[in-house]
Amino acid sequence: MNRIACRLAAICLGPALMVSQSAAHGGHAEAGGFAAGLLHPFLGLDHLLAALAVGAFAARRQDREALTIAAAFVVALGGGFALAGTALGVILLEPIVLASIFIIGAMAIAAKRLALFPMLGALAFFGAFHGYAHGVVGHDASGFLLGVMISTTALIIFSAYAIRLSLHRGLSRRS
Repeated sequence: MNRIACRLAAICLGPALMVSQSAAHGGHAEAGGFAAGLLHPFLGLDHLLAALAVGAFAARRQDREALTIAAAFVVALGGGFALAGTALGVILLEPIVLASIFIIGAMAIAAKRLALFPMLGALAFFGAFHGYAHGVVGHDASGFLLGVMISTTALIIFSAYAIRLSLHRGLSRRS
């Protein structure tokens, strides 16, 4: 494995080892609204790691694909949140959310070799599970969801930019 892949693995996969099922969505059930939604992607470890992994994946793709990648995850997150209000029951919700961090991190490592459209489908699938997990907690849909979507988009774009800048500087130093 080359140095870039090792760095991305450490960034995306390493911290996920510390996430437990109880830590994934605990502590914010009583809070709701826009402000709680804005803060959650930064305070919910599962959400933070997923957004950083999506950003790492976007960083390794072409510029014009980065916003599409962010949109696939965030729009699906909103759809999953909306589905939580239905009678649809999801078995193994938290393990899928946890597994998504590892899988999206692995996608980031292999991003240059993967076809875009199947990966957008995978990102949408995992984004929907993240949204569904928040929706079943019972947050105020109008405020919380909007806050989560804004912060998640910002986290993905910022992390993609920071990782791309870091990779570019690392490559320029070697030449």
